[in-house]
Amino acid sequence: MAKVVAYEGREPGSAESRRLRAEGKVPAVVYGGNTKARHLFVDAHDFETALGHRVNVGALMELEVAGKVTTVQLQELQRHPVRRSLSHLDFLTINVREEMEATIELRSVSEELEMEEPSLRVRGHVKDIPDFLEVSLEMLNEAETLTAAQIPLAKGLVLVSDPETVVARLADKL
Repeated sequence: MAKVVAYEGREPGSAESRRLRAEGKVPAVVYGGNTKARHLFVDAHDFETALGHRVNVGALMELEVAGKVTTVQLQELQRHPVRRSLSHLDFLTINVREEMEATIELRSVSEELEMEEPSLRVRGHVKDIPDFLEVSLEMLNEAETLTAAQIPLAKGLVLVSDPETVVARLADKL
């Protein structure tokens, strides 16, 4: 699970948010659990480096604020419409003792596979949910496609996505 460092001290409001963005920071809010919403900010470069540039809404991560680490789920990610730079993040605090739904990124380990879906939705305990799942040629069926149901999941995980969804297929060779 990726770890992201966030900082307190952000005042809510658009002027403060613009100032932070100009400094390479991203305004963020963390909510849920037994606490009220907290206004934070993260370093944009550090966030994208920790999670990769293919950040999925629903991804789980550890959020460190003032030395305290909390498990969170990325609820919303906003980007500038032209520059595509991060403009705001929303995090939901997760109770690690309860089951939850999460989005897991799918990664191809073969150039011969063409990905149709970038991720799957699963349900399970936080400790059982991986950051990503790898798909390979060996998983393809006779129709040269791979459905969500064919992807092996860790013990304790249940597929929430439609099991008949085609997530990958054999790439056309020209």
